[in-house]
Amino acid sequence: MTTLARLVEVHRLAVAGGQAVIARDVGDRVGRVWLPRSRFADVAALAEATLTLGPDAGAFYHLGWAQTATGQPRPALASYQQACTGTARPATAATKPPPSPTSATCTTGSATGSMP
Repeated sequence: MTTLARLVEVHRLAVAGGQAVIARDVGDRVGRVWLPRSRFADVAALAEATLTLGPDAGAFYHLGWAQTATGQPRPALASYQQACTGTARPATAATKPPPSPTSATCTTGSATGSMP
């Protein structure tokens, strides 16, 4: 079993066990690998599973990117807006924010700019 497959299994088990911190961390890692490889449906499913444990800015961001790439601009905008409305985890040295695929910025809870 590859490392990525193991991470996907850890994410599945974390969601099943209600371990939000683990699911968010592992989901973010897997999403960062899958998005540049155009695995948008998989990323959407991963993010939606993570979001069953509560709001998370990174999961909303990944979901928005996947929705944009699959031709769902309105749901993507809603996901990006949710990522901007205070659901963000505090950044630490161990958790870096994901690289932005858009020029969108968050200001006072709304998304501005262009989407990919």
